[in-house]
Amino acid sequence: MDMSQFKHDYINILSSLHGYIEQGDTLQLKTYFKNTITPLKTNLTNNQNQLATLQKINNLTFRATLNTLFTKAKQKRIDLHLEITDHFQMTDEQCKTIEIQLAELINQHQNTKLKLNLTPSGIERMSSE
Repeated sequence: MDMSQFKHDYINILSSLHGYIEQGDTLQLKTYFKNTITPLKTNLTNNQNQLATLQKINNLTFRATLNTLFTKAKQKRIDLHLEITDHFQMTDEQCKTIEIQLAELINQHQNTKLKLNLTPSGIERMSSE
């Protein structure tokens, strides 16, 4: 999400909250909070975890590619969790192989959860729902 989209969404959220508070409609306020604010908090936490995970990758080009693939997964409503247990160096060939594996997994799924483990030899699927 770019900054202008974030600003737009932020203003809409604040306006909605303000409207419910002004009307004294606590039931609608609670419902809005549950359906809008709580998922945002979860998404922000997941994004922070994703960034921390990607920091373990020393290849900046590959890190950027993975970030792009995370965005594609979100667009397809895939809850993607990529685990990287250790810092490791990868060759360009290893990066390309893993990129292809991950792109194929994303293309094959929609509206699901994928939990994957990234190793120098490739991607291991830990679970999917």
